[in-house]
Amino acid sequence: SLREIPIEAFENCPNLVEVTMPSLLETIGNLAFINCTSLLKINLPNSITSIGIEAFKLCTSLKEIIIPNNVEKIDKSTFYGCCSLENVQFPDSLVRIEFEAFNGCDNLRYLSIPTQVKIIGPNSLKCKKLEKIVLPGRFKIQKEFRTFGIPDSAKVTNH
Repeated sequence: SLREIPIEAFENCPNLVEVTMPSLLETIGNLAFINCTSLLKINLPNSITSIGIEAFKLCTSLKEIIIPNNVEKIDKSTFYGCCSLENVQFPDSLVRIEFEAFNGCDNLRYLSIPTQVKIIGPNSLKCKKLEKIVLPGRFKIQKEFRTFGIPDSAKVTNH
């Protein structure tokens, strides 16, 4: 059974619309689906533990993503430029959101970051239409919010 989607496996597949992953898949490699501009839906199994750098970068049609329960880190630029993304569901296991992870996801209006998250990288939440975000209690300083890329107009509350 397939355990890993390798680096650049589906890079630049403009006609790919939907992907259903095998149930035992553990890893999505770096750049695996980069620039798959027609990708609307991807079903990630709970067996996933790692999603690589820029794995879904510039998947401009992707509307929703549910991050599986075993994922602890959203890597660098994983969803960068996914401008149609409207909904992201994070698992409680999430600990890190890396540099520019959701930068340019300009249709995201609401995010709730799990309380376990200890690190939020620069510009990782730079989403122009973000209206409300719930952050773990350890992030309280307005200067940090700007570092994350959170727009000044967004309402920020803490867990």
